[in-house]
This record gives sequence, structure tokens and C-alpha cells, in this order.
Amino acid sequence: MRHQRWADLSDPGTGKTPPACVWQWWLWSEHGAKTCWAMPKGLLEKNRDELLAWSEFAPDDVVVVDGPPKARAEQMRSPGKVFLMGFTRLAEDWRTIKEHHPEFDAVLVDEIHMGFSTHDAKRTQALYVCMNKAATRFGAMTGTLVSGRLDSAYPVIRIIEPRYYMSHSGFMAEHAVYDDWGKVIGWQNHEKLSKILARHSVRVTFDEIFGKQEIVWVPRIVHMTAKQRQLYDKFHEEAMLELEDRWMDGSDEGVATIRARQIMAHPEEIRLPIAYNDKGKPIEWKTYNLVPEGEMTGKDMQLQIDAEDHKRTGAPLLCYAALRPEIERSAAVLEKEGLSVDVIHGDVPAPSRARIDRAFREGKLQALVASPETTSVGFNWSHVDHIAMISLDYKNVNVVQAVRRAIRGVRTKPLKVSLYVYHNSIDQRIYRILDRKSLDLHAIDPTYEPLRLREVIAA
Repeated sequence: MRHQRWADLSDPGTGKTPPACVWQWWLWSEHGAKTCWAMPKGLLEKNRDELLAWSEFAPDDVVVVDGPPKARAEQMRSPGKVFLMGFTRLAEDWRTIKEHHPEFDAVLVDEIHMGFSTHDAKRTQALYVCMNKAATRFGAMTGTLVSGRLDSAYPVIRIIEPRYYMSHSGFMAEHAVYDDWGKVIGWQNHEKLSKILARHSVRVTFDEIFGKQEIVWVPRIVHMTAKQRQLYDKFHEEAMLELEDRWMDGSDEGVATIRARQIMAHPEEIRLPIAYNDKGKPIEWKTYNLVPEGEMTGKDMQLQIDAEDHKRTGAPLLCYAALRPEIERSAAVLEKEGLSVDVIHGDVPAPSRARIDRAFREGKLQALVASPETTSVGFNWSHVDHIAMISLDYKNVNVVQAVRRAIRGVRTKPLKVSLYVYHNSIDQRIYRILDRKSLDLHAIDPTYEPLRLREVIAA
């Protein structure tokens, strides 16, 4: 409260939300300042409930801004004191809220790394303008501010104190390491960033609250089928080159990498362009099945083994996969083995996610297959003792968050995490990228433990 602009970088599950709720009540009760609280949309109702529980706000004081334009316009005109919204709504509607509520003077952003981690993104630029013109107070909440790239921390630093770097280019000049073609291949000067964050933020680790939690990493090295391997090998060498560490965030996946990952993950559903416009861009696609109908992949067979074990014991199974078709394929394998199962990915709407989450926690579903990206916050699956990581994306923070879904307090038994890895594939290179990103994070703050996934799968 001594600082007008701050960040809470505590680990997930350590209780960042209650102090944030008290801060918003203090702003209103002591200063008459209204707050816009932005967050992933899946947290809107949860955070509204917590705000009412941890403050003296009345229900009518807390307004969720969501829905079609007419409904949002009405919500923003209401006599609220705290306005909860998604990231895009904050970026697009802060001017309207300021117009209706001149007392709006504070912005709080929950899981800010998910909404405002890229400096030149339109949404981040809008947040800069908001903080320059509409609000003087700012709070950022996230356990993973540095998300793969060191400059994912830049927007928060710029808002809190812009004089450290003056510009994003200045940040990159101090911290980025480039190759001869101008690609970022690494990071440096972690100590400066560490000191800045320590000066303007608070951080409580999960281990400080709950003690060291035992995680048992179990490598599952599997082999592709003959047909899968034949198709995959056509892309392997080029994909390995594309996945040199300069592909830092996965957004620059090359064609060979995409094809290789598809063949590993869902060879029955590969969408390829079949027609192009005069500029050479695809305008029509066709979906191909590159393997015999119904053929199981190597990872399918490993999942089948795990499913048989869980069917026998009745214990819940949480699975993660990076690609939507792979999520659906894995769910079909589990269902065929007799497990009740559902999925959560980007195409599953928020109300359905809430229903599926509840069913899984209540034991009405024995298995859940999800993407780490869509379930990285807001879910508590501490009843799970086994997680199967079928495939991973390029974000080390997603690995940590995915595992933390099953660690939301003190566990009474170790958590087993099975890592599915194809032999002699780009899986190993992806793990190396994840390890390197986690080491960057560890260099900024030693309380973040390196993943060291490569050591696990090499054991």
C-alpha cells in the first residue's frame, strides 16, 4: 500500500487474491478510487466471489463486464466500484469506464503474463495509454512474469517505472543476445532484471507456505509405429534445425516442425493446403489421414497401459496434450478403455469448462484431457495423484502451472508425472528449450527451480 504501482509474483496457490481484494477495498474506502480488475475470463466469477468474501463491498458494488455490446454498455454505466473484465475488455473499454466513472484510478491485472506480455501487441499498447491517461495506481499478479522470454517482464516494468530502460529497444539492447540474422538466441544480464523486480514486487514461494512437495517424474520413452516413423523421418532433420534455440517462444514454428508434430500427435487429422491465391497464400485446405484407419500410435499405446491401471484402481487420471486433435484422440483412447472422460481446450466454452471441472472434482469423470494453456489458472485438482504429459508446448511456465493444478496445498502422497517422449524425435529438442527457459527464470530469481526435464528423460 506504500507503493502506487507494484507486482505480486508469488507462486500459484500461495494466496495472491485475498491481499489484492483488500487493496481494492482500501483504495475505495480510504481514497474513493474505483478499480478495473482484468483477468482471464475463466476467473471472473471466482474472483468476484473472493472480492465479496475478502472486502466490505456489497454485491452491487462489484460489476462483471462481459457479454454482447449492449449488455456491456449497461454494465459500465452501473454504479459499481470495482469492474471485473477480461484482458481485451480492459484494453478496449477503459475510456468508457473513465467517462462514466471519473473515480476510476486503479488497474489490477491477474495472471498478467497471459494478457500483456508482448510489448508491441495492440492490447499491451492500450494498457500503456490507460495507465498514462486514466489511472495512477497499478497492481500486477502472476507467478510466471517471465514467460519464456525475458522481455515478457518489460510491460510490467515499464508501467511501474519506465526510467529503467526508457524503451523496449533499450531493454532488448541490454538483455537480448542475437545471432547474425537478428534472431534472439539467448538472454543476458539477468542480475539487473532480478534487482528491479525485487525492488518493486513481493514473492512468496509455494514451498514457503506448504513445504517441499514431492514430485516423481517418470520418463515414458515410446516408439512410433513403422508407418508413423516413415512419415516422420521425412521432416525430422529440417524440424530439428528449425527448433534451434532461436525459436524461443514457438510462435515461429516452421513447416517441417508443424508437420513433424502433427505426425507424432494426430496423424489421422492433418490439414494441408491444396489451393493458393496469386500471392502464394493457401486459400483451400484438405484433411488427410496419413496412417491406416484406427491404427494406434506409440503414445496411444502408452496411454492405453496407464488407462488400464487406472481402470483397475479407480484413481483419477489427468492428461495434458498441446494440440487440440491430440486431446480429442487421447480422450477417445481413454474412453475405449472404459474410463469416463472429457476434454478442455480452446474450443470448449467457459460454461462447459466449469461443468467439466466440477464433474472431475466430484468423481463423476475419472479422466480429463486438457491443454496446459487453457487450464493454467483457476482449477484445483488436488485429488489427482498421476498426471500424464502426453505432449508439451514451448512454454516452461505451462509445465509448472499444469503440475500445480494437482498441488493446491499439502499433499499426503507424492505426485507422479509421466512424461511421454517419442524416441529420436523433436520431443527431446522441445524439452531442451523448456529447460533453457526455466534456467533463465532461475537466473532472475533462484526460488524458481529449474525444470531439468532433459535429465529426467535421459535417465
